[in-house]
Amino acid sequence: MIGFRPRTIVHLSEGFGNQLFQWAAGQFLEGIGHSVLYDVSMAGRGFTNHGHSIAERGLPGRFRERTG
Repeated sequence: MIGFRPRTIVHLSEGFGNQLFQWAAGQFLEGIGHSVLYDVSMAGRGFTNHGHSIAERGLPGRFRERTG
């Protein structure tokens, strides 16, 4: 298929450091041609909840909070 770009959803979760690592993996995927969407609905949940999300830091990428 001409112009096909795989679509990937990266689910950001746990603390700030883990989210940053997950975001970097998504950036790599974008670099090799994937269309990446970062889902922040689980950000800050889990054992390392520090109440921060990288979506608020102005990093490049398309971020969304899943609704419904």
